[in-house]
Amino acid sequence: MITDTDRPAVDKALVGMAVGRIVLGALALAAPRATARLFRISPKPDLTYMTRIFGGRAIALGLGYLTEPAAHRARWHRLGLFVDTSDTLSALAHLRRRDIPRPAVLAAGALTGTYMAIGALRLARPTSPRVGALGTPSRAFRHTTRCAGTRDSVC
Repeated sequence: MITDTDRPAVDKALVGMAVGRIVLGALALAAPRATARLFRISPKPDLTYMTRIFGGRAIALGLGYLTEPAAHRARWHRLGLFVDTSDTLSALAHLRRRDIPRPAVLAAGALTGTYMAIGALRLARPTSPRVGALGTPSRAFRHTTRCAGTRDSVC
């Protein structure tokens, strides 16, 4: 079992990101206009609606990651990485098109880009030899776990 002191800094960062998702998501649901202003976007009714959608998604991703046992967080990690990559690519597209104020795109893109980079780093650095790059049990670990305590020649 991987203890808190054994986890690399990137795993601790993922926990921090999950908490950040929940906090930002709660702010987006409770105060969507203030959240828009935080990202330097002037609030409008249609943006208020979209901000609340973002808030619900952010809370779901954060809670999903934090409530899953540490050994089974890989799926939530990959889902978060997908969302962060999609959001970052969207920010880059808007930055290129110049159809949203630059400070707003830079603020949102910096946030999602940082989350994306940390998530990608975690995929590249498994926490232990028992865990593969995608956070799933490695083949060797599955084999030794299945065969532990047996005298089966296949094992």
